[in-house]
Formats: sequence, C-alpha cells, structure tokens
Amino acid sequence: MITATSVGGGDLTFAQLNLALGFLPGPITLNAALGILPVEFSSFSGKASGRGIRLDWSTATESNNKQFEVEFSEDGKSFKQIGVIAGAGTSYTPQQYNYEHTTPSTGINYYRLRQVDYDGTFEYSSMVTVEMKGKGFATYRIFPNPVQHTFTIQSEGGEAPSNVSLINTLGQEIRLQNTHPNSFFELPRNLQRGTYILRFEGAGETRFERILVQ
Repeated sequence: MITATSVGGGDLTFAQLNLALGFLPGPITLNAALGILPVEFSSFSGKASGRGIRLDWSTATESNNKQFEVEFSEDGKSFKQIGVIAGAGTSYTPQQYNYEHTTPSTGINYYRLRQVDYDGTFEYSSMVTVEMKGKGFATYRIFPNPVQHTFTIQSEGGEAPSNVSLINTLGQEIRLQNTHPNSFFELPRNLQRGTYILRFEGAGETRFERILVQ
C-alpha cells in the first residue's frame, strides 16, 4: 500500500489520493489534494437500548470536519436537531461515533446526520429508522407461586424489574433486594405466611401481582 502522511495526521492511501487528484483539471499539490476529500461514512445504524435509542456511525476519511449534528423526526419529513458530536477535523484513519437519544417517540423514529465543515458547508447522511415499542409491552412471569423462600421475576422481552416490594393485608410495604443478576429475590426471614401483593416497576409502569407465601 502506497501512503502519504497528511498534515492533519494519519495515512492517505494511493487510491484515496488518486481519487482526490481526479477532481481537479491540472497539477495539484499534496496538501491541496488532502483538503478536498469529503467525509466518507462507513456505517450509520441505530437500535433500541433500554428506554432510549443508541445511534452508531463511523467514517473512513474526514476533511475539515467540524461536527455532526444529530437530527430526529417522527414522520421522516420534519427533522429537528437533538445533539451535536464533534468531528475529527482531518483524518484518514477510521473514526467511531455514537449518540444516545433518551426521549424517543413510541413507534418509528427517524434519524439522519448533518455533517458540517469548518467553512459552514454541510452534507447529510443516509436516514435510519428505529422502532420503539410502547410502554407496557413487556410481560413478566413470577415463579414459583406459592413462594416458600425465594422467587424469580422473569422478563419476557422487557427490562428487569426495579423497586420490588411486598404489601401485606395491613398495607405495610416490605422492600426486597435483588440478590442475583437474574431478578432472583429472597423473602425476609420470619415473614408471616399469607397472601401479599407484589409491587414492582417494569417497562415504565408500576406492576402489581398477587403471591402466596407458604
């Protein structure tokens, strides 16, 4: 591989240099060639992450890249800026970026990147879509029930439960601690037998389930 070192750091391959030279009609210096290569996106993708959406993108080359402006739309037509990520300036080595959208909409979310140079010129990336399911989509299974000493709250396609407690017939609340990564809970010692209401939070909602302690 034939390479040339750019003034901004990193190596420029012969193929990249040849591509740059092809844009101009006459002789050109190496520095001028380095300055005309555009930002070249390698990838742009998004996925649901907990209650938010994580966007990831990468570039193969960058020239005078000031920043990426992350834009969001609910209909794929009207976009608004929700974040700014600084670019690498001029680079000829792969760069990785990410952004976390913490307040996506239920349904299809549309995203694109507005790449801005230091001189104010800009271009748009391709558009990606991520579906965010609504609250309450997760289902939970409590087992065993009746309970003797321990039980598990198993999430089927949703997030792990939090703020778990038992409520007795007098309305008194007994907080439970998660003693295992897989939502495994242990009943307090000397807990009286009887029917309790299991209260926990999951998928953005407060859930109530009846359990019997033996």
